[in-house]
Amino acid sequence: MPDKQSNDTQLKLQDSYKKVFSGEDGQEVLKDLEDKFYIHKSTYSSGDTEIELSGKEGQRSTVLYIKDWLRGDLKDKQKDLEKANKDAEEEQIL
Repeated sequence: MPDKQSNDTQLKLQDSYKKVFSGEDGQEVLKDLEDKFYIHKSTYSSGDTEIELSGKEGQRSTVLYIKDWLRGDLKDKQKDLEKANKDAEEEQIL
């Protein structure tokens, strides 16, 4: 997931991804993308050029990117980061 966005923006975006893909239609679209764009099969085919293989990998990485947004739990990651920052601050005080 993008690192340059603020955490609030990332949380909002993640909620949007979940809204789009959580319903029946969204799940159907995601399954279609997985079936068409090499999530459950190899991107390699004998005779493919480097450009064709790169294109297939690009398609695959787009679906994986969507799935990463759906799978990620930014709220837990935010809590972990806040705890780590607090622990680091306390160590500096000591």
